[in-house]
Amino acid sequence: MNKEKKQNLEEGFKNVISSMLSGQEKQRASLYEKILLESDFRKHFKLDEDGFDASEFHLYIQYPFEQFLQALLANQLKINSQSINFVLDSNFYKNHFESLIRKFEGSSCCADKSSTIIRAIYKYLTKGEKIEFNFSGEYTFHLPKTIFKTHDSIMEFYEALESLYYGDSEKYLQFLLKLSKQINVNKMNR
Repeated sequence: MNKEKKQNLEEGFKNVISSMLSGQEKQRASLYEKILLESDFRKHFKLDEDGFDASEFHLYIQYPFEQFLQALLANQLKINSQSINFVLDSNFYKNHFESLIRKFEGSSCCADKSSTIIRAIYKYLTKGEKIEFNFSGEYTFHLPKTIFKTHDSIMEFYEALESLYYGDSEKYLQFLLKLSKQINVNKMNR
């Protein structure tokens, strides 16, 4: 990459970074700027006329950050690798739980319900606490009403999602098929 293109790329990074939100985001932006402009990442990662290489991006940019976050969680929280991966990928799991809750229970409080499930899975993975919700409590808006009410149903879907995340869709598809059959049985019994 010639000097002018390099300078344009650096200016582009600076412009993107400087336009990032305000307040605390400005502090984070300075960290991003330091990493992007002052590090050696550009020796390995090319964004030029030859195009973008996603595998190089992952290897030289994303992977080191993932390693840092894994080490941070392992050292600060003292949790196992499955729990670490769950924390790092928790939005993936939350989005899938939330999507099915929304589909079967409507959108009211679906984010609260999925967040409650994610916290319960974390406690189970880190402390072995079986998932049990208090459906007779004073406040239950944050608890699922029709699906994901039991430890087994939650963990079955979590394990299906974990397999899906790592490229094996079989458990996920089996879960959806089982859920579909249960829905059909429930409709016939009405």
